[in-house]
Parts: sequence; structure tokens; C-alpha cells
Amino acid sequence: MKKIIAAFDGLRYSEATQEYTFYLAKLLQAHVVAVFLKERTRVGFSIYEAIETQSLTGRAIIDKLNKSDSATSKKAVDSFRSASKKVGITFTIHEDSRNPLQELIHESVFADLIVIDADETFSYMELGVPGNFLRHLLHSAQCPVIAVPKKFTPINEVTFLYDGSVSSVHAIRMFDYVFRDLKNLKTQLLFASSNHAVNRLPDNKLIREWMKRHYPNAAITTVSAGKKKLADSAEKFPASSLIVMGAYERSHFSMWFHESAANEMIRKLKLPIFITHTH
Repeated sequence: MKKIIAAFDGLRYSEATQEYTFYLAKLLQAHVVAVFLKERTRVGFSIYEAIETQSLTGRAIIDKLNKSDSATSKKAVDSFRSASKKVGITFTIHEDSRNPLQELIHESVFADLIVIDADETFSYMELGVPGNFLRHLLHSAQCPVIAVPKKFTPINEVTFLYDGSVSSVHAIRMFDYVFRDLKNLKTQLLFASSNHAVNRLPDNKLIREWMKRHYPNAAITTVSAGKKKLADSAEKFPASSLIVMGAYERSHFSMWFHESAANEMIRKLKLPIFITHTH
């Protein structure tokens, strides 16, 4: 039985994370650990700490906000618990109130997969996608991460993005490990070359040998496209598609599918994206 972490902001509950988690848990017959993360206050404890040291009114404001946050977080936890029982999945709930990023990275050591909303920032001030929280998580997580869009759609197609790097092959292998039951789906291996003169797959014989044994019916496609063009092309994929890519390597910074490519995909696509990296 696989173990899936569903990462939630305890103050802004993501229905998309819940829906995709339930869907994947049923597909994999997995146990779900719902990790509810939150900062000590909404806009940073240091601001409130300054207020608290200056006036009784400041302390009253903090108490009121903390009570409100606690009530909001409890409502989110209760909502997840009720929904989980209704759909019949096994689950555990962890509430972490220290450093959200470090807590989730630590939890990832003991998980097979993390599901998180692609728009998750754990900040009331940050508007960019992907936010700093998700970028750091993708760089440091010890298991694969699926960043999911706001609208849930069942998965019917899988596209492996391949550039010949160790990271891209590792992502395909990790997907195969986690989702062995998805081999019946329509699958393609997409090689996007940043060099318009090169359309031959890197390690052509080796990657074809591996694909033949794991995904014998997969289509293998090569296209000439830069990072931006690839993201533009992927926008045309059906809503039922899942993208698999390797990114955020800690070395080999010249590899084509590096951090900025993953960021571009998350920013532009309204599709679930399975991302992992080599350690």
C-alpha cells in the first residue's frame, strides 16, 4: 500500500488537493496522510511580536487573530475528516504549526507521493505561481510531488517529458514505481530539443529499450521547441492529461529541463504535473 501526503494550508483549504488526493488514493489503494500546515499568524509573527511589545491593544489583536485562525484550521481538518470517511479511504491527520516547509520536507522522507495545489503559497502576500514555498518544496522534497490545478479532471493520458538528462529518466522511473496501475492509459514520450538541428533522442537505443519493457504501447515523439514553445504546446493537451518531468536538479545546471522550465509549466498549464529530481 502506497502512502500519499495531501499538503493543505490550514487557513485556506484546497478542494483541488482533496479531490485529486481521493482520486489517486482510490486508484492506488493508498493510505492518505493529510498534513495541515500553518504559520503562527497570517502575515508573519515578527510583525505581531512588534505590536505585542508595544500595547495591550496589540496583544488583543493577536489573540483575536489566533482564535480565528484556530477555528478556521479546525473547520478545514473536520471537513477533510468527514469527506474521507464518506468516500471510504484510510487516513491519518497531522497538524504541523512550526515551519511549514521544513515540516513537509521532513514528512516527505516517509512518503511515496505529495499532492499539493499548484497555487499554494502559505502566504497572504505572495501572488506569483509557483510561489517560493512550492519551488523550495520541489527542490528539496524526498519523494515525487504532483502539483494539481484548481479544477479536478480524471487522468486518461500521460506524457513523459524527456531530454536525455538523468533527472528526466528518474522522473519516468519514479512515476512507474508509484503508478504501476496506469500502464493501460494512453502514453507518450515527448522529446523536445532546444537545438532545431537535433531531433534524435539522446541515448536513443537505451530509452527505447526501457520504454518497450514498461510502456510498450507508448508513442515516442520528437519536436523542436524551446522551453516557452513547449509550455505553449502543452497548453493544448487535453484536461485529462498528466505531465511527468524531472526538474530542480542540484547539479548539471546545463540540463534543459531545469528549474525555470518546471516553473513555466506550472505557471501556464492547468494540468497535474508529476515532478521529481535526483538527490
